[in-house]
Amino acid sequence: MCRGSEMVVPGLGLEMSKGGMSLCAGVHLNPGDLTEVEFQTLGRTRVTAIVRSRTGYCFGLEFLTELPN
Repeated sequence: MCRGSEMVVPGLGLEMSKGGMSLCAGVHLNPGDLTEVEFQTLGRTRVTAIVRSRTGYCFGLEFLTELPN
């Protein structure tokens, strides 16, 4: 689904820490690409991340903004 210039793609987070996460999603991203990840919490938390690694459609992301407590 697209919202304006945004493309929303559902994904599956496999591992997560304060610094980043492993994400599998059906989207073509490469190391160095910037993206935003939105978590379905009560307030819909969104963080900016950079792709650090890629294996197929699984990505290692480093968060560039802090996760809220």
